[in-house]
Amino acid sequence: MHCGLVATRVVLITMPAQNTLFAMAYAARHNNTELMVYSRDACRCVTIAYPVSRGFRIVPNGIAAYLMRRRCFWECFCGLAHEHPTPVRFVTSAIGHTQVVCHFQDHRCRFSINLNKTRHTALFESSYGDFPTRCNSFI
Repeated sequence: MHCGLVATRVVLITMPAQNTLFAMAYAARHNNTELMVYSRDACRCVTIAYPVSRGFRIVPNGIAAYLMRRRCFWECFCGLAHEHPTPVRFVTSAIGHTQVVCHFQDHRCRFSINLNKTRHTALFESSYGDFPTRCNSFI
């Protein structure tokens, strides 16, 4: 199926259907120990591996910089309903945990991942060697 056709179709979703779409994605993410994000290339939510560098999992507060060095970003579930990218926001909770949350301030899709927790629960990991960095420094 062509991604452009899916994006056009999703944009036409009414608000109640959109809420159902987000609810299904949220439930799948909530019941998953892995990282789950929206993939614009796959036109659906996907499970991705936790990033590692030099054999160690990246510390949660270092993932935003890790992604920036690779000129990429994770996208929240709002990507299901928007034709423009919806990169996640990285925030620090009151107890110092790094959270990945919805692109929008009103948390439309309820996307939220506690990276401190996921760092320990994720089974999949990858160095993402196919994503070259902008600089030659180590993490």
